[in-house]
Amino acid sequence: MTAQSVGGARLHRLLPLLALASLLAACGGGGGGEEPATHTITAEAGSGGSISPASATVDDGETASFIVTADSGYTIDAVSGCGGSLSGTSYTTGAVTADCTVTASFAADPVAPATHTVSATAGTGGSISPASATVDDGEPASFTVTADSGYSIDAVSGCGGSLNGTTYTTGAVTADCTVTASFALTLPTLTIADASVLEGNSGTTSLTFTVTLSEQANGNVTVDYATSHGSATGGADCGTGVDYMTASDTLVVASGATSATFDVELCGDTVPEADETFTVALTNISANATLGTATATGTLTSDDAFGRLNDTGITACGDYAYGGSGTHNNNVDCAAAGATATVNGTETANGLDPVPAGQDAHYGRDTNPLTNDAADGKAGFSFTKLDASGAPLADQTAAYATTPWSCVLDNVTGLMWEVKTDDGGLHHKDWTYTWYNTDNAANGGSAGTAASGACGGTVAAGCDTEKLVAAVNTSTLCGYDDWRMPNHDELQSIADLGTYSPAIDTGLFPNTASTWYWSSSPYAWDSGSAWIDNFGLGGESWGLKSYASRVRLVRAGQ
Repeated sequence: MTAQSVGGARLHRLLPLLALASLLAACGGGGGGEEPATHTITAEAGSGGSISPASATVDDGETASFIVTADSGYTIDAVSGCGGSLSGTSYTTGAVTADCTVTASFAADPVAPATHTVSATAGTGGSISPASATVDDGEPASFTVTADSGYSIDAVSGCGGSLNGTTYTTGAVTADCTVTASFALTLPTLTIADASVLEGNSGTTSLTFTVTLSEQANGNVTVDYATSHGSATGGADCGTGVDYMTASDTLVVASGATSATFDVELCGDTVPEADETFTVALTNISANATLGTATATGTLTSDDAFGRLNDTGITACGDYAYGGSGTHNNNVDCAAAGATATVNGTETANGLDPVPAGQDAHYGRDTNPLTNDAADGKAGFSFTKLDASGAPLADQTAAYATTPWSCVLDNVTGLMWEVKTDDGGLHHKDWTYTWYNTDNAANGGSAGTAASGACGGTVAAGCDTEKLVAAVNTSTLCGYDDWRMPNHDELQSIADLGTYSPAIDTGLFPNTASTWYWSSSPYAWDSGSAWIDNFGLGGESWGLKSYASRVRLVRAGQ
């Protein structure tokens, strides 16, 4: 090999190495290159707005963005600097190669709405708030008007508005304006309340009416009152057909007082009749008060039936079929048959059988339309439903299933009766008791049988009548602790002989079993027995005191 060929071979091996070294140098492979330059952009805003951020730092050749915001009543006028452009409220610079400044200017908005001031003033006796309000042209404003104690809002006006309760709202405001509120002294209100009292059997009874002021007045309050007829008839003096003595006068409620009373005299009688009413009206009140409830009803509550026995509940007649049709009918319409208390009639629908005069249906409360209106009981019966506290139910027509009552007051006899329940408690309808009374003055010579009934454990000491009475009095049924066994006549007084199974008005006495109920009356012929009434058919009999029967307790309701 020649020297020339050897040198050529070496040169071929060296060339690739030189090329690689050149490439590494171009890529900075050896490290030590320079960082890119940065520039600061400053943002400035004239009056009427702002620009953010206040400054920004970017690399050489990069851009930056700023948000331009106009104040209320202004618009963006111009934004310039750093070779940028505005899009909406966003300004973006061009490529930044040196420090520069972005400047925003603003101009007043020629279409911004004008504003107006609404002032508010209040007279003596109250206030209005706020004291003023600033609104855009054409907008309303609202204010709250408050009267001081003893005053009321008299009037509020101004700015084309209206008052709703205590809020006054203006109309559309187009110029500065004022709302003015005035107040007036509040006058006390005078009212009269209804009144009622038992009419009495003779002489006169005072029925007292009360008038009441809502608050004290400035000085004496005077008002005229006068009575007028309703179902009750008035007269100058008590006499035949006169229920009360007419009255008219001037009443004075003294300064510093809030009430006064006056009396109307009622005329007592002993005629059985329905409750009667009359009216009292107030007029001509003095200027320092106003009239509220100006009329009241006076009720003459009839007491002529109290203490008497009820009627039987029988309102139909029976015919006399012997020798006629042979088929008896005990449900004849007395009036249709022509039978009266004194004249026989004839039943035209059943073989012309005669209908005798003077039957049960011709006598008693059930023959008088005033006492047989069915509003408070059937066929002359009259009852009031009482709640657990002994107060009358507000709705006397309510059904037991929706508004249960605990007791019933007999408006004729004045007796208050226990109402049976179906809840397994002390008054449960199915509990039975043996007759037992340790009072030798009232037991007919035998105390009877103690604690031999079946009462579900509700009478702790045992199931007999004496222990039941004690338990019910301990519970203070309807607010009373003087419950007792009814005597034979009292128990029979609630039997409705015009029906059966049970022979009682179940609309007033729910949960009544069609079976025997004990009375407190011993049976005179047998000291071991007592009177017992059947509420299945309405009959009565005597039963051994050892029998387990049902009980309904009673007390004097007056």
